[in-house]
Order: sequence, then C-alpha cells, then structure tokens
Amino acid sequence: MLKTIKYEFRRSIGAFIILGVIFGLLELYYLYGVFADKTKHMGIAIVLLMIASMAMYMFVLLFSILSYKKDIEQKQGYLVFMTPTSTYSVIGAKLITTLITGVAIVAVIFALFAIDWKILMSKDKNLSNFIDLMEDVFEAMSFKTDNIILGLLALVFVFLISFYLMVTIAYLALSLSNTLLSNKKGKGFISFVFFIILYIVITVISNKLPHIGKQPFTQITDAMIYNIPQYLFHTVMIVVCFYSSAWLLNNKINL
Repeated sequence: MLKTIKYEFRRSIGAFIILGVIFGLLELYYLYGVFADKTKHMGIAIVLLMIASMAMYMFVLLFSILSYKKDIEQKQGYLVFMTPTSTYSVIGAKLITTLITGVAIVAVIFALFAIDWKILMSKDKNLSNFIDLMEDVFEAMSFKTDNIILGLLALVFVFLISFYLMVTIAYLALSLSNTLLSNKKGKGFISFVFFIILYIVITVISNKLPHIGKQPFTQITDAMIYNIPQYLFHTVMIVVCFYSSAWLLNNKINL
C-alpha cells in the first residue's frame, strides 16, 4: 500500500504546489499590508486568505473524488486496479492520501493564521490592548477565551471527520454508479441523489446521538470527549462505505 500512497501523492503534487504558491503570495500580500501600515490591503488579504482556505478544502475534496472517478471510469485508470495490489489497498491508499493532505492543509492554515495574528498584535499595540480588554469583558460574562478556543478545536476535529466521511460516501456513490447502475439511464444523477440522501441520513442520526459531559469545556480532553458518540458513528460509517466500495469493485465490475 505504501507504494500506492506514494503514487497518489505524485499524481497530486503538482496541483498542490500551485495552490501553495497562490496561498504564499496571498500571505506575502497580507504581510505587506501589516508592515506597510496599509489597512485596506491588509483587510483585502485577510478576506482572500479566508476564501483561499475554503477553496483549498473544496479542492482536496473534489480532487480526491475526481481522481477516484477517473480510475474507475476511464481506461487509463483501469491500470491502477489491474496491479497486483488489492482493491482494498488501492482505495485505502487514496483515502489515506486524502486524509494526510487534509490534515496537513488544516495544520498549515492554522499555523499561518496564528503567526499572522501574533505579528499583527506585536505591530499594532492599540489593537492588542483592545483585544485584552475584550478578553476581560468576555471572562466577566463567563465566556473564557480558552474555552472558546477549545470549542473551536473540537469543531475542527469534527470538521475533518465529516470531510473524510463525505469523501468515502462519494466513493461509494461512484462505485455504485459504475457497478450496479452501470447499465441504467441517468446513473450519474441516481448516484448523486444517493450521495445526498446518505449524507443527510448519517448527519441526522449523528445529531440525534447523545453527548458525553457538558459545556463549557475546561480543557481540550473535555471538548473531545463531548463528541465521542458522533466520532464513533462517523468512523463506523466511513469503514462501511470503504468496504462497500471495495466489495462492489471486486464483485460487480469488470475493470
């Protein structure tokens, strides 16, 4: 599987280098606005960086799905599944590559935003004093900054799991489209509807599950424990979608 993972990274490295360069240029634009005291440019850069962050998330999602779609629908993609590597390993390599890429991008974005924030605070003392004042106000209202940050980190973790779940559901929908629905008219539309319905059903069930503990959180472990039932349910569904996709390709398609 390691060789397959390396192959998947090589397939995508060019696109991610381009995205990295774009994000780097926007970061330089932001730093120019900060150090040159150009508030307008700094504001524009912040908006563009936020848009770029969301765009990178969508790109990773779409790139993973389109890569899988290409491999099961186009002749040149058949070679991937005709290798001695099992179908489970091929799909697993794609999912692992997507996971590593998604986690790396989130980590880099958060690190850059943290650095940008510190630079801005050190450059603008008035803003720094205002932020300190707002923190005191929030704490007086029982909204501690640490608790808010912990809650956000927990949300990021949930976001990553939901993102990964969306990818595996899309893989299952594509596998269904090219196996059981391969001779059906409108198979693409049917598989898309299947994707939407399954994602909605899983989300609804997840939201109905109980939480462990109560808010507000006093430490990161409390924030993580709070959503354990949701994590476990999403993980089970990810595994189900993964094995279902591999089973369909092994038994219902002639690659």
